[in-house]
Order: sequence, then structure tokens, then C-alpha cells
Amino acid sequence: MSYTSPSNSDADWIRFRIGDTDTSNEILSDTEIGDALTEQTDRVLAAAMCAEAIAAEFARKAIDLKMGKLHADRRALADHYWKLAEQLRTESGSYAEPFIGGQTYSAKTTLRENTDLVPPRFERDQFDIEGDKQREPENNNS
Repeated sequence: MSYTSPSNSDADWIRFRIGDTDTSNEILSDTEIGDALTEQTDRVLAAAMCAEAIAAEFARKAIDLKMGKLHADRRALADHYWKLAEQLRTESGSYAEPFIGGQTYSAKTTLRENTDLVPPRFERDQFDIEGDKQREPENNNS
């Protein structure tokens, strides 16, 4: 791992968000973070996936040790990363942007001809009956 700063790369941005910035003690490898970036649609979701992977690892190793006054609870680390993953998934959902299609004739034609798109629930003139005379707009220029 060669973490430098969150602006350096998407992997470094994810390391920054999940707190995996100690270059001498990495929690996830660059390959694991790269896999998350490949699998997810954006880096916030990739960070959530990484946090879930860390939480699962800590949960697997979760132990509660008590030796005299010394107490170590590794379950708290797993809980922290589960909560972080949930927070990141919530944050990712808040980035939704509206899509306004059909602003040009060519864009409408391209969308209509794309067979991979889910068909719309309704279309203009979908209830027109063939042979039904529609009222022509009145011409007020007489």
C-alpha cells in the first residue's frame, strides 16, 4: 500500500473514508479495494463494501478478553465498521440526480431505439384509438 492523500486516487479516497491510512498496518489490500471499485457503481458504495468486508473480518475474530483490569473487546471494531458501511450506503443514496431526457429530437429517438432500456410505464398518445378523429387545434389567424 502507498497511501498519500484522498485526492491521489479512488483507492486512497476509500482508504481515507474508512480510516485505513496507516501504511505500515493496512487492513485491506489495494487489490481488494480495486475489486470493490470494479464491482460498485461509485466510490462511496465501494467504500461501504470495503467497510463491510472489514466488519466481517473483525466479527470473525471478535473476542472479549478480560485480564485483571485490562479489557479488550474486538466486537466494538466490527460494530464500528458495520455502522460506517451503513452511513456510507445512506450517503450514496443521497447523491441521486434527476435525469431529464427527451430535450432534443435526436435524444428522444436514441432513447426510443435503445432496446436495452426498460420500457416506460406510459407514453404520449398511448390511449388513442385508431380511426378516432382527434380535434385539430383551432387556427385563430382568420
